[in-house]
Amino acid sequence: VTPFINNQVDYKALEKLIKWWTCSPYFHIEMIIKGKWISTNPTDGAVYIRELQDLKTNYDYIDIEVDGKKVRKAMVFLESQVGKKYDYLGLFFSTVIKFNLDNKQKWFCSELIAETLKIFDQPLREDSNNYTPGDLARIFRKQI
Repeated sequence: VTPFINNQVDYKALEKLIKWWTCSPYFHIEMIIKGKWISTNPTDGAVYIRELQDLKTNYDYIDIEVDGKKVRKAMVFLESQVGKKYDYLGLFFSTVIKFNLDNKQKWFCSELIAETLKIFDQPLREDSNNYTPGDLARIFRKQI
């Protein structure tokens, strides 16, 4: 399993705000599981699972060891989320002003990836909507 973090592109106001507010070079996170590219973002507007294309040179990749038996469970969860809308309000209220607003019918990228990482029993103790891409990068870089 490879969550990966884009730290190069910053052409939108939301991306700039996230990087500034979180004091991190990261504004977005995606995940690769068994040749599938998984995430959600404002551009697509919903959770997606796509076939993996060539890896991008402007992304940072962090490999995480996971229990292979849980991969199917994670994919079942992710497939059930495909098409759910991007959570602009959740992103703002959970990561910017720390109001902990959580809508289980919508997701922002780090929330979806954190929730998936919990399926793999990764050491995430807070609610998934409290994590930013930078938080996840800091947590998993320490494990490498």
